[in-house]
Amino acid sequence: MHEPLLHLQPPGISPPPGPYTHVVGTQRAALYFVSGQVGAGEDGNLLDGIEAQTHQAFRNLELAVASCGVGMENVVKLTSYVAGVDNLDAFRSARFGILQRHYPLGTFPAHTLLAVAALALPEILVEVEAVVAVPDSTGA
Repeated sequence: MHEPLLHLQPPGISPPPGPYTHVVGTQRAALYFVSGQVGAGEDGNLLDGIEAQTHQAFRNLELAVASCGVGMENVVKLTSYVAGVDNLDAFRSARFGILQRHYPLGTFPAHTLLAVAALALPEILVEVEAVVAVPDSTGA
C-alpha cells in the first residue's frame, strides 16, 4: 500500500487563490522529475492556440507521469511557463478544468506559474514540468 501524500496549508499563509496546495510531501518516496511538456502531439506538431496547447501539454504530462507507474495524484509539484501575460487567463481557465478532473477533492499539488517573454520556440505558448513522488510500498 502506498503511503499517502501530505497536503499542508500552513497557518499564517492565506489560502491559495488557485488550484494548488502550499506544501506537498511524503516521508518515503522515490522522486521523478518530469521535463517540461509542451503542446505538441505525438507527431511533434504543435497545436494552435494557448488552450489547445495547454490541454496537450497536460496530456503529455499525464503520459510521462504514467511511465513512473502512478497517476497524476502523485504529482507533488508543478511548474508552468506561459509565453506572454496575455495568455495567462486562457491558461488558467484550461488548467483549472484539467486540475479539477485530476484532483476532485482539492488536494492539488504545489504549483508555480510564470509568465515569460518566450519559450524555446516562438510558437510554443506553454510548458509544464512536474515532480512526481512514488511512495515506498515496502513500508521500510
